Amino acid sequence: MNLPYIRAASKTSGMLTAFGGLNTLPSAGEGEFSQMTNLSARAYPFLQTRAPRNLERALQSPGGATDAGDDLIWADGTILYKNGVQIATVAAGEKQFARMGALLLVWPDKISVNLESGEVRALEHTYAASGSVSVSQSNLAGEASDTATFLKIAASGIGSGFSAWDGVEIAGLSNEALNGSYVLYAVEEDFLIVPGVLEEPLSQTGSLTVARTCPDMDFLAVHQNRLWGCSSENHEIYASKLGDPANFHVYAGIASDSYAATVGTAGDFTGAAAVNDTVVFFQEGGVTKVLGTKPANYQITFTPTSGVMRGSEKSLCLVDGTLFYLSPSGVCAYDGALAEKVSYKLDGWRLKNGVAGAADGRYLLSCQDEDGGAHLLVYDVASGLWHREDGLRAHSFANAGNVVYIFTADALYQANSGTEIFEWECVTGRMPLHPPGHKYVSRLVAQVELARGAHIEIAVRYEDSGPWRTVTVSRGARVVVANLPQTRAAFMRVRLRGRGGCTLESLARGVQSGTELLPWRRS
Repeated sequence: MNLPYIRAASKTSGMLTAFGGLNTLPSAGEGEFSQMTNLSARAYPFLQTRAPRNLERALQSPGGATDAGDDLIWADGTILYKNGVQIATVAAGEKQFARMGALLLVWPDKISVNLESGEVRALEHTYAASGSVSVSQSNLAGEASDTATFLKIAASGIGSGFSAWDGVEIAGLSNEALNGSYVLYAVEEDFLIVPGVLEEPLSQTGSLTVARTCPDMDFLAVHQNRLWGCSSENHEIYASKLGDPANFHVYAGIASDSYAATVGTAGDFTGAAAVNDTVVFFQEGGVTKVLGTKPANYQITFTPTSGVMRGSEKSLCLVDGTLFYLSPSGVCAYDGALAEKVSYKLDGWRLKNGVAGAADGRYLLSCQDEDGGAHLLVYDVASGLWHREDGLRAHSFANAGNVVYIFTADALYQANSGTEIFEWECVTGRMPLHPPGHKYVSRLVAQVELARGAHIEIAVRYEDSGPWRTVTVSRGARVVVANLPQTRAAFMRVRLRGRGGCTLESLARGVQSGTELLPWRRS
C-alpha cells in the first residue's frame, strides 16, 4: 500500500545577545527597536532601564542653568541661585552663562558674580556729571604738567565704577575734539587720566558722560581667557580684552586688546562654542571659526557645513572633546574641523528645539519632533547607539560634580539617582522568519534580571496586522519562556514592557517550519 510521505517539521532558533538601540526608520531590524520608552545603553550590549530621577525642588520660571565645578547655578524668576542659595538679583527672562576663572558672567544682564567672594559687578558703567567738570594737562599721577601727554578729567565721583585700562567713550565735553574713545591710564575717585594734549584748560558744568559698554551679543563663549560673542543684527564677532570680560573697546595696539570683526557670510548666528583650540560661531548653513592667539593674528574662516539649527543653540554640548548639536539635518558631531551626522537612525522623526546635556560619555538631547511630540534621547558615544528615555521636556541641563541635573519648566530633577519606579516599553524592528516560506515562531525565551518587585510582559504581533497578543508575564524569573500560538508569517515584532528595573540580556526564538507533503513514493 502506498501512503504519502510526511516530512517532519524542521526547527531552527535565533538568539539576540546585543541590542542595537532606537531606529525610527522602516528598516529597523530585529536587533533594534522601532519604539522605546525609559530604556538605555547603560549595560550595553544588554538593554537596561534608564537611571532613576529624583525631584529636587519646584521651579517658578527657570531662566537657565550652568555648573561651576561641584556647584550648581541657576536662575529662577529674578533670583540667581548657587546650590539653592541666592547670590544675585537678575532681570526675569532667559539667561546665558559663561565662566572665566572665579567669575560667572550673566547675559543679557551683563553682570559678573565672583563665585568665591560673592561680589556682584555690573560689566557696564556710565557716569554722568551734574556739577563742575575740568580738563587739564597732567602727568599720570594727576599733577599739573605742561610737558606731559596726559589729560586729567576731574569731576566729583567720576572714577567710581571704573578701573585703570578700561576702554570708555567720553561725550559731552564742550571742546568736541576731546570727545571720543579712550583707554583709562589711571583712575582715582574724582579724576581720570587719559592720553592727550590740551591747548588750554577746559571748565564746564554738567553734560559730561563717561561710559564703559559691552556689545549686545546673541551667543557667548569663553576661549583663551576672553569672553567672545556675536551679533546677528550687526553681523559682528567680538572678543573682550584679555582676562577682562567688562572691556570690549580697548584698542591700544597690544596683544591684550579687545577685538571686533564684521562677518560677511549671510544668515543669522545660531550658536557659539569653544572647541579644541578654536572658538566657533554657527549658522544653520556653516561654521565661522576664529584662528589665532591675539588680535594681531586672528583669522576668520567660514566652512559650509551642517550648522546649528535655529532655536537649538542649547543643543551645543561637549562630550569627551567632541561638540554635539542639533542641525537642520539631524544631530552632528563636530571636532573643530568637520561636522559628521550621527543620527541617521532618527531620520524617521524631524527633530527641532534641541536642549542638551552630557553624562558619562553620553549626549542627552531633549527635543521635539515635527508633530510636537517630546523626546529625551540619549546618544552613547562609545556604542554609537540612540535610546529614548521619555517625553521629559528640558529647559536646561547642568552638571555639578558627577551629578546631572535637568531643569524643566516647573521642576529641578537629579537625573542619575533616586528611588523612582517607572514603566518601560520597547518594540522590536521586523524579525524576519528565515528561510522564506510558511513558518511560525514556537516560543520566545528571554534572559532577564529584574529588580525586586519588578515585572516583564512579552507580547507579539505578526506582519504589522492585528492586535498585540500578550504571551507571558513574569515577576521574578531569571529565564522567561513564552510559548506562542502557531501563526505562520514572514516576520513578527516583539513588544517588551514592564515596571521597575530590568536588564534584558538575551532574547531567543524558536522557529518551526510547517509540514510539507512530498510526492508519492512507493514502499
